[in-house]
Amino acid sequence: WSSETFIQNATTQDKVDILWVVDDSGSMGDEQDALAYNFDVFINSFFNKNADFRMGITTTDKNRRVDGKQNCDWHILNGEYAAKNRDNFFRMFKKCIKVGVKGSGREKGLHATKRFIDHYEHRDNRNNPFLRDDAYLVVVIVSDEEDQSSKSVEHYVDYLKAVKQNKGLVKT
Repeated sequence: WSSETFIQNATTQDKVDILWVVDDSGSMGDEQDALAYNFDVFINSFFNKNADFRMGITTTDKNRRVDGKQNCDWHILNGEYAAKNRDNFFRMFKKCIKVGVKGSGREKGLHATKRFIDHYEHRDNRNNPFLRDDAYLVVVIVSDEEDQSSKSVEHYVDYLKAVKQNKGLVKT
């Protein structure tokens, strides 16, 4: 288990790509509800700083049907969309973050992070990528169990740093 805290200086860097990896196993219903309920506390600081953000959501399930796939379209979970209709943005996030509780009990959040980037990485999705070269990449894994991905934490962190030209823009 690893955690980092960072302070973003809005005068030098105001772009952030946030990937939410949410445990969708049977024990996570209450946690997903709490995350949706408290989301405004988290996102209001982005609004106050006028940050350019986008968010993707995936699950910890490795099932072939959902393995690293977006739960909702990240094209509407962003600052531009929120500026146009903040209420609808909040409704969409709260709906999307509730990924359900029918996923595998073998939580693989680190694996899912890599698979999401594999699916939507900027080099392979040139027309409209999730990752932006000049934005922070922040990965938030929400789970009530230890990660059961097949490789080491360092392997996945190294992978994330490799997809960014500036390794300092990766926060997990």
